[in-house]
Amino acid sequence: MFSWHEFVPRASILLLGAVLMIAAERRKWRPSLWVTVAVALALRGEMAVLAYDIRPYDTFHFFIEVGRRVLAHQDLLNHKDDNPLLPGAMVSSGWSYLPVYAWPLGAMYWLFKHHVLPWYLASKLAPIAADTVVAGLVGKLAGPDRAPELRRFQYACNPIAILVCSVHGQLEPVCLAFAAGALIAARRHPVVGGLLLGLAIGTKTWPALLLPAVIIAAGSSWRARAWVVVTTVAVPVVLFLTLPLTTGAAWSNLGSDAHVINGYRSITGTWGWTALADVVDGTTPDPVHGQGLSPVLHHVGTALLLGSVLLVLWCWRRADSVAMAAALTTTFLVVASGFGAQYLVWPTPFQTARPNRWTIPVQLLGGAYAGVGYLMLGLSPEGYQRWATTWYLCSFVVIAVLLLALVADQRKPVVQRRAHARLSQPATSG
Repeated sequence: MFSWHEFVPRASILLLGAVLMIAAERRKWRPSLWVTVAVALALRGEMAVLAYDIRPYDTFHFFIEVGRRVLAHQDLLNHKDDNPLLPGAMVSSGWSYLPVYAWPLGAMYWLFKHHVLPWYLASKLAPIAADTVVAGLVGKLAGPDRAPELRRFQYACNPIAILVCSVHGQLEPVCLAFAAGALIAARRHPVVGGLLLGLAIGTKTWPALLLPAVIIAAGSSWRARAWVVVTTVAVPVVLFLTLPLTTGAAWSNLGSDAHVINGYRSITGTWGWTALADVVDGTTPDPVHGQGLSPVLHHVGTALLLGSVLLVLWCWRRADSVAMAAALTTTFLVVASGFGAQYLVWPTPFQTARPNRWTIPVQLLGGAYAGVGYLMLGLSPEGYQRWATTWYLCSFVVIAVLLLALVADQRKPVVQRRAHARLSQPATSG
């Protein structure tokens, strides 16, 4: 149940992070890596403790079950249920991914099972650790000429990142740690970059969206780019084929497991154009799962996303890898047909590393939007029913600022190319 006495301390953590982000920008702070790590852990750790009564459905139903299955060496995607009403039936755990993150979930479940930590804290350990790593990698993505110390500190204070890892306990920080590492490694070691991106995809499938950015990071050599593609594809394939060895899946069930992975669909249509479609249709909000995304909207969204990604690849074809990563992930948010508040963190490291005038506004606005969902509506079914439609439609405000940041970022490479072209022209006599 929602309580202002509990909301205010939680919101204060986000407000403190926002103030630090703005102050660091204006005063050009350059804190050391250790200061950044300490601030990241302090903000995230305190939020995790304060969010003791927030129970995201996936974290407290699906993830805890996956952790149990890891320790029991059971199939993570399907297993035989002992239910006497359905003897021998195959039952899904709600997990639709390869096992990269399942192993940390097993370790965190062990801490919970042996009463070392309650699940609301144990389930946040890996996301908080990964997000702290992402903060450090943001400095590497920024490069020495873009104030890397400032950029990594700003990510450490980012309200969106704090919410996703410390309140939700989601997989996104792990995906971003592997993906950011892939962009950095591919500059010198394309094979390593591909392996890291493959691990990101093995954690959750959406980092496949970043493959063009990692290919760009590998340079202009077609051999290096080929190695990125080959190693990126090889890692998920190996992870899948070794499921019987690593998770206890039966060889005969691999076909069923592949169907579960391939059949993953977002269950929520609570963002942007799909939210508007559901409001017009009169769909009733669900305080746990959000609104079910119809197959028609899913197919329309897939086509819209594909077209938008192709447009981005053309418009950003001469951009660097970090700008491409920011553009691709931001475009997904703009046109997404399914949505979870955790998706707002996808472009955040890349935007922070290479900011423009709209970067901080869009991140603060996104943090406020996610904060309302996590800290207010998620705790009150009555409040959710009353305010959910308004929250859904407010996503258009966030999308508008995302578009402003996207357009501002797209203009920079064009201006730079034109300036370079003018400088390259031979001088003419008057």
